[in-house]
Amino acid sequence: MDQCDTFLFSAAPMKQSTRLFFLNLNIYLHNIFGMSELAGPQTFSDPTKFKDLSSTEALKEAGVVLPGLQISIDKPDAEGNG
Repeated sequence: MDQCDTFLFSAAPMKQSTRLFFLNLNIYLHNIFGMSELAGPQTFSDPTKFKDLSSTEALKEAGVVLPGLQISIDKPDAEGNG
């Protein structure tokens, strides 16, 4: 792992405690969201977008939409889930 400069995870949400564990080792785990039906990744979590990486909100994010893509949430509820 000492030669890896980017750590990615996808396919399922990861517990915040796990992400915080790695963050305390100065390892930021990038969250990628996508669907194979839509040609792969759609969002990517970018640590430069957050002022406080240890905040619970930052670790819940699926990231920002990748350039050239548009995403919408169908019938979002009050919390933005759809």
